[in-house]
Amino acid sequence: MCGIVGSYSEQGDGLFLDRLESIRHRGPDDQIAWQNEIKTVQLGHARLAIIDLANGAQPMWDETQRYALIFNGEIYNFRELRTELLGKGFSFQTESDSEVLLNGYIYWGKDVLRKLRGMFAFGIFDKRENSFFLARDHVGIKPLYYEVADKKLLFSSELKALYLGRKQSPRLDLESLHHYLVFGFTPVDRTTLLGINELPPGHYLEFNSKGHRLERFWRWGETQHPTPRNFEVACEEAEEILLQELKEHLVSDVSIGMFLSAGIDSSLLAALLTKKLGVTLEGFTVSFGEKDYDESARAKEIARHLGIPHRIIPMHSSSQLHFSELCERISQFDLPFADSSALPVWEVSAAIRKYHKVVLGGDGGDEIFGGYSRFQNFQRLQKISKYLSPFILKTASKYLSPIRPEFSRQLHKLSLSIPLEWPKSVLPFVAYMQPDEALAWLPTFQRSPDPILQFYASLGKTFSSEDFDLRFRRLTIERSLPGDYLRKVDVMSARHGLEIRVPYLGKRILEFGHSLPSRYLHDSKENKKISRAILSKYLPDQLMPKGKMGFGIPLDNFLSSEHKQQIGELLLGKDSKVVNLLNKVYLDNLLTQFISGKRKANELSRFSLYQRVYMLWSLEIHLRKVGAST
Repeated sequence: MCGIVGSYSEQGDGLFLDRLESIRHRGPDDQIAWQNEIKTVQLGHARLAIIDLANGAQPMWDETQRYALIFNGEIYNFRELRTELLGKGFSFQTESDSEVLLNGYIYWGKDVLRKLRGMFAFGIFDKRENSFFLARDHVGIKPLYYEVADKKLLFSSELKALYLGRKQSPRLDLESLHHYLVFGFTPVDRTTLLGINELPPGHYLEFNSKGHRLERFWRWGETQHPTPRNFEVACEEAEEILLQELKEHLVSDVSIGMFLSAGIDSSLLAALLTKKLGVTLEGFTVSFGEKDYDESARAKEIARHLGIPHRIIPMHSSSQLHFSELCERISQFDLPFADSSALPVWEVSAAIRKYHKVVLGGDGGDEIFGGYSRFQNFQRLQKISKYLSPFILKTASKYLSPIRPEFSRQLHKLSLSIPLEWPKSVLPFVAYMQPDEALAWLPTFQRSPDPILQFYASLGKTFSSEDFDLRFRRLTIERSLPGDYLRKVDVMSARHGLEIRVPYLGKRILEFGHSLPSRYLHDSKENKKISRAILSKYLPDQLMPKGKMGFGIPLDNFLSSEHKQQIGELLLGKDSKVVNLLNKVYLDNLLTQFISGKRKANELSRFSLYQRVYMLWSLEIHLRKVGAST
């Protein structure tokens, strides 16, 4: 975990040191800035020292002083590549993965990206050509934002470094904002600010004073892994590849901890580490006061069974925090971000950082091994659709809403889904709001045809040869994973100078996961069949996870009555930004239900209500922070 910032401008950048200072938290161990003699090129690096602690400072120059690297992340196979480069005649001054990456680029050029196993976002400056090469890892574990305009380039690990000190307020990208209202996160290649973009996962950017070029270097499934001949072989292969990934993810010169919920993914990592690799890492679990959200007791039993040290981090009521502290935590996201589970990630990251610089997490396990219930639910409901029309489903939903509100909402989602073709048909099951509802919320944005539906339709054509399950997983891996889950853990852990590594998103596991047919992953009774089969060898039946709880927070119970009132004042007060952007009638209705606790069960689930409030709370904080206008 580090932070990088770079700039090219013929006029120079007088705010460059301020930009580097704004991301200091990502790399508290060292901050170094460099600029050329005429101050047209500037490079900055905030370092969290993990490998080769005494060396590895950046910007790192090659021995000819032509190329300079600034790099955030880890290259897990750097020792293997180092050996290969030594055979090519290269010499090394450090034991760091950074020097391997730099020399690898010098030798292989952009093709080095195909050789890397790791998580990375980096920039390389070529002094002779006066050019830049930027790249981001395969699935977007590490972030990289950039702006190209008028022969200028500005890039950084965090968006705040880019909009710092602007003389004019940036303009809002309403199309991106519409996407946010639908999915709870902004598109993975854009931001809410026109002209400032996020480098998409698996892409690189080449820049010089004449222009720039954005290209893809990797996409899930392009490297074909043979499909295992049966379920038992699939389990054996999965375990072996996971062990390989874990070994690489343990390379570190500092101590490592791990997230330990009572779920399949983290429990399996803990079991393989202790039982197969003989490695004991300290486990950390967040506890909540509400039983339906709390896994700490079961996690404690799993830790005891595996013989690993374990700490429980209590998530107390917000009454112990000032409202400004809550807002400050949410504002860590330089973009609006609707996933309220970011708050417990903040808590556990702060706690772990007292003991470790690095932690292993279970992100990616659901995407690779079929863990989300929506994969199963959509298939079940699609079978029903063969016998029931949308009209019948809507009618049934209406009459069932007073007595079975949750089932009623599922039927309503199905009625919306049936008339749509893939992949638009999945929208009712994955969106916070349907696109037409989001348009009603956002009266200032009226565009036809709907850009979100256009995007999903294009995905359907692109991957029409893949079966339903594979395409559904692709949508999750290419959109939700980088836009929501990985963004969440990066931002909240980086705030505390903590590096999170995700073995389930190792390159070999990604390629293996694409080869797995849905029958190996889930059926009508069980999800994550492969993961469960492996874990059952190491845990007794009574400790085996029964279902997926998810890493959520009971936000309505977590927030005090005073804080709920303050949220209402923030969103509806005279200084509110969202009240001028969104439909005020909708805002009033939503906040009345949330603050009073009198939810209309036939309209919204408990989760949908508090997540929508959190979504708008985050948006308001973002709009005040960037001072953007339409």
